[in-house]
Formats: sequence, C-alpha cells, structure tokens
Amino acid sequence: NGWMQSTQLSKNSTGLSELGLIIEQNDSQLDRSATWWAIHLQLTLSDKGEPYNTLFKNLDSFTKEWLKEKDIKDRMYETLDSYAEASVDSAYDGVKKIFSSDSPLMDLGLVEYRVYAEATEIKLGTPKVTDEAIIYGLSLTRFTFFKSRQSIDFKLLIDTGINNYLCMSKVDFKKNLQRMSQMNQWKEYFGFDQAADLESITFKELCQPNTALKLLLQQGDDTWL
Repeated sequence: NGWMQSTQLSKNSTGLSELGLIIEQNDSQLDRSATWWAIHLQLTLSDKGEPYNTLFKNLDSFTKEWLKEKDIKDRMYETLDSYAEASVDSAYDGVKKIFSSDSPLMDLGLVEYRVYAEATEIKLGTPKVTDEAIIYGLSLTRFTFFKSRQSIDFKLLIDTGINNYLCMSKVDFKKNLQRMSQMNQWKEYFGFDQAADLESITFKELCQPNTALKLLLQQGDDTWL
C-alpha cells in the first residue's frame, strides 16, 4: 500500500487513483515500457517518493560519470536532514534493490551500478527517452509545482530536477524541448519561448497528467533495453 501511494497509483488503501485507473485500462499486466516510465516519473514527482527522487537529483546528468555510492548517500543525508540516517539507509536499500535485480525499472536503463576498486559506484543511465515520456514528465511537473501558472522560466523547470528524472543533461533537455516546440503534434501541450536572455515554458491546454498519460501509454515506443 505504501509503494502504491508513493508511485501515485493509489491515493489511499481504498482503490486506484485516476492515474492508476488509466494504467489499469491501458496495460493491466504492466508489461509495457511506457507503463514503467509512467511509474518512474510518478515516483520521482511524488510527495512520498523519497529517497528515490533525491537519488536521481544527486546523480551527474552532464557527464554521467561514475560516482561513489558513499558520496551520493552523504549528499542524500544532507538533503533529507529531517530523516534519521538509518531511515534513509533503509529506504535507499529498497531503491537499490530495484536497480540491482531483474526488475522492470532496471530494464529501462535508468541507473547503473558497479563495483570498482572494492567500492560500489553508481551513475545515471542513458535510456531511450520518447517525446511522449517528456510530455508526461512535463505535465506531472506542472501539476506538482506550477499548477496555477501558465508559464515559467526554464530555470525554474530545471530546478525541479525533471531533466535528471528523464536521465538528460540540462542542455539535452532544452534541445529536446526546443525541437518539440516546433512540431505541430506538441503545440497544444507546451511552447518554448526565447527573448533576449529569457527562456520560458508556456503550458498549453493538453499539458495535464491524465491526457499526457494516455498519450504515453497508447503511443509511446518500446524502450526496453
């Protein structure tokens, strides 16, 4: 029940959330990679998603270099200073198992682990990210942080960690948004505006989670490794 609420598949123990119902209607067996992209993004943008989201925000999205697990955990302790270290360790161990065993989230290629010089290291993966996954991430970010806003500075969007959740550098994320904003199929979801030194995102009518989730599940390409 706790995992279901963390992934926003349910709001309480009484049944599925709207997002959970959409997934049940489109992929009741949870077989598709698009479904697990949705679950991943719902977990990173959940108010009950710690320490999963903090782990992703602390990985290097620019060079995607290997980082010592110990250093990452130290950063997590600082970020989650309201939690006891033992509590963070316990929750982190559960997250690590997801990416260290035969699991759907591991098979997306989001995170990689290795042992080097007797130390465990971790890095952000390089999965295939579809435009539909970007749209869904954008819609969840909007409704999590900017529900009452029609437009925001691009920097505010980056500050949410969305590019890390999509396993992209800030530069690559911006390039994808610029490219997509020129495509007719995405014009009713968002706009990317540039004027002088200001870069901003304008949210359009269809940029909302239920619509974007259906799009991802029904049109998203297979991205299993």
